[in-house]
Amino acid sequence: MLDRTGRLLLWHIGAVEAPRLPRTLDDLEDWSVYADHLLTIGDPFGERIVADLALPAIRDAEQLRPFRALVGRHTPSSLTMLRSWCLGMIRTLELRSRDSAGMFYLEQGSLAHARDVLRSRAASRLEELIIPTPKSEDTHYRRLLTALPASCTRVTITDLRSNTDAVEFFLDCLPPTVTELGLRLFKWSKAVTCVVRDRFDVVDVAVDRKTDELDDLVPALAFTRTVRVRIGSFHGVPPPRFELGGPDDAAVVALDPRPGRNVLGQLVPIEARMAWTLPRERAPVVVLPVRELLAAETDVKSVCLDPDPRVEHPRMTLVRRNGEWTAKSWAPLAIDEQEVPLKTVVPIRDGARFEIGGRRGVFFSRDIDAQCRALL
Repeated sequence: MLDRTGRLLLWHIGAVEAPRLPRTLDDLEDWSVYADHLLTIGDPFGERIVADLALPAIRDAEQLRPFRALVGRHTPSSLTMLRSWCLGMIRTLELRSRDSAGMFYLEQGSLAHARDVLRSRAASRLEELIIPTPKSEDTHYRRLLTALPASCTRVTITDLRSNTDAVEFFLDCLPPTVTELGLRLFKWSKAVTCVVRDRFDVVDVAVDRKTDELDDLVPALAFTRTVRVRIGSFHGVPPPRFELGGPDDAAVVALDPRPGRNVLGQLVPIEARMAWTLPRERAPVVVLPVRELLAAETDVKSVCLDPDPRVEHPRMTLVRRNGEWTAKSWAPLAIDEQEVPLKTVVPIRDGARFEIGGRRGVFFSRDIDAQCRALL
């Protein structure tokens, strides 16, 4: 293991690559060495990194003011381009329409501007692009997607056109470094089946509305060799190569039969147990010091085991901070058969069984796919 001086020398001779954006506090040491290298060669970006690393996770307004003044000049915001920042670099970039009435339409000027952003130093460590698919084949989309840096391994689609030719065009424009495809859909689209292909390791499907069409993906998966499909909820046991949630997700399994509605709209019991994820929150678009960003409450979720949202039902709130989960409820709650006082924050462990409002569930925060399958 090289000491700090040895690693700094490797930077000076160009023998190491730029560090990835940090995931834990341990990753900050590499960025500290990188900042020293930049300062040595007179690069002002090193000053911004040093100012960021110097701030603690819990700081006061006086400490934040000079940091915001220094960093704010280099972190522009836009209604059509939402950026999440880390150490002065763009972690995720989401493109939106200028006109809210045309939610899923991107103007050519917006695409050209976004391409310039992708080619900038700030986007050189971009990890995810979030974008709708085009209405048809569009050369501006092609120019944008070919400008993705090699660090961008995930593209998330916010609207999937039913025009399969447009979807095929979009996928063909993605560079080979993109190995994970996310789908955030308002409703199910038949075009989903055409995105399941071996060029992706994972296809991550999130549908805002409840859907029973996931079985449409089973035949598409049969024509692939290794691709896996991540899903946000499931009744019963998921088929092979379907996974519940991702590495940073948590999940809940309802142990009691849950009522559903038949074709006549009548409530009927659903005997199959159901599991669903508490998905990761999107990265914040505000500029935060890196230590505060890594220690922030990354997931704040309100969990309800009653499937009918039209009536009052008890909830509990789950919060994750520094990797530890806590629970709080405004209704009678028991965790592992221990009653929890109202409005009291208590730790909740992986695999904890809880009861709220007369319904029972299990909370999982690690290996959620395997653990949920065991209960389903």
